[in-house]
Amino acid sequence: GLRVGYTVAHPDLITELRKAVMPFSVTTPAQAAAQESLSRVEEVLERAREIGQLRDTTITRLRAQGWEVPDSQGNFVWLPISDGINELEAKFYEAGLAVRNLGVGLRITIGPAEAMERVLTVTHAYSDRAATDKTTSEEATESYRKRQI
Repeated sequence: GLRVGYTVAHPDLITELRKAVMPFSVTTPAQAAAQESLSRVEEVLERAREIGQLRDTTITRLRAQGWEVPDSQGNFVWLPISDGINELEAKFYEAGLAVRNLGVGLRITIGPAEAMERVLTVTHAYSDRAATDKTTSEEATESYRKRQI
């Protein structure tokens, strides 16, 4: 995929951040895609609405399975789990799904509806873990939120 981002911060922080950024880290194709996106704001907003609706539906369905999923404003959901996290991550990969294992939970990016159905199939098979991991879910969620700051 292509990624383009920006940072708004105090000039001193920007100076420090520039020390860690790779030169020319935004590729020419990514720049072209960003420029094209800026010319199609309504399409981009509609896609963002679709992703938001799919994210909210996914969260609702995960909660119905027993998972304590926090609200999300991004294009991902946070699945707090510690017991069996590596095993669950492997099951996602077996289902053709990439997730990000952060040790105290899994970050699941919202994708096409078909992929999210596979996510829910995998999580359903592990929903017993949701019930046993409730004691750590608040801790895991707080740990994840701190990493996002």
